[in-house]
Amino acid sequence: MDDKKPLPEPETGAKQNIFDEASFDRELVFHYSRAHRLAKASPALRAFNESGPQKRPTVFSTLTATRSHKVLLVSIIVLSVFISVMSRITKETNLPSLRGNRISVSGVRGEGATALTFKKTFKDTAGVYTGAVDIAVTPSLPAGNKNSPEETRPEAVPIATYRIFFTLNTAETFSLSIPFEAPSLLILMQAEDTYINFKVRPK
Repeated sequence: MDDKKPLPEPETGAKQNIFDEASFDRELVFHYSRAHRLAKASPALRAFNESGPQKRPTVFSTLTATRSHKVLLVSIIVLSVFISVMSRITKETNLPSLRGNRISVSGVRGEGATALTFKKTFKDTAGVYTGAVDIAVTPSLPAGNKNSPEETRPEAVPIATYRIFFTLNTAETFSLSIPFEAPSLLILMQAEDTYINFKVRPK
């Protein structure tokens, strides 16, 4: 006679297996609280989120963001102004002078002619020349010119002559049309017994 005991019946209300099909069909719900997350964040992160949308930094704000950047910006500005002033002073110093009148000449060439613009300025009327000024313009021949004798004869080299008049106006402009063009022009200016000569490269 068997002494085997019958298997116990499953109890009513037993716990459901968490891996059954019903548990997989259930939708998972996640709870997110921004305030709760920020409460545990660092002070820097909380300040970043509370400051609202961030604006893109401008070039000026980037250049002045730190003390070293500000010093660098001021140094660049001062250096730029210094270079500009010195270049202007040097340019004025290098201008040819005819009896107290500083002369600057610019030119534009094209279509067989050259347009020259003469600008006269002076700062002090004491000793400054006023009156007729004769101008001669001719192509400037390069050093060691190897042109044939026919091309270097006086009658073969074009020369244009003009006469202008200087007054006591502190600044005057004279425009001349030269009936030829060349990469470099030699200009001679004469006031009575005083003359100067210099070269100009038209654009």
